[in-house]
Amino acid sequence: MDEANFVLLADRFLSELGDKVNDHYSRFAEADYDDGVLTIQLPAEGEYVLNRHTPSQQIWLSSPVSGPSYYTYDDTLEKWRNNKDSEQTLTQTIMSELEQIRRDT
Repeated sequence: MDEANFVLLADRFLSELGDKVNDHYSRFAEADYDDGVLTIQLPAEGEYVLNRHTPSQQIWLSSPVSGPSYYTYDDTLEKWRNNKDSEQTLTQTIMSELEQIRRDT
C-alpha cells in the first residue's frame, strides 16, 4: 500500500474509533483524535495512545491494561491485526479492555 493510502486508512480508522469510544464509553473515557494520534483518557486507569506509524505502516498502541502492541492492516479481512497474535484485532483489543474497565467501575 502506498503512503497516502495508508495515512488515509489509518486516520479514518483512528477517528472512527475515537467517535465510537466517545459514543459508548463517555461515562468513564474521553477520546481525542488529532493528526494521526488518538488519545483515550481514563481518569482512574491512565490513558491509551494509538498512533499511525507511517514508516512501518502500522498503528501502534500503548495501553494502560495490556501495554504496547503493533497492528498491521489486513487487506483481506479489512481489519487491523495484532503483529504477535494475528487473531486479535485492534478494535477487539480496545473494546474488550474498555468493557472490562466499565464492568469494574
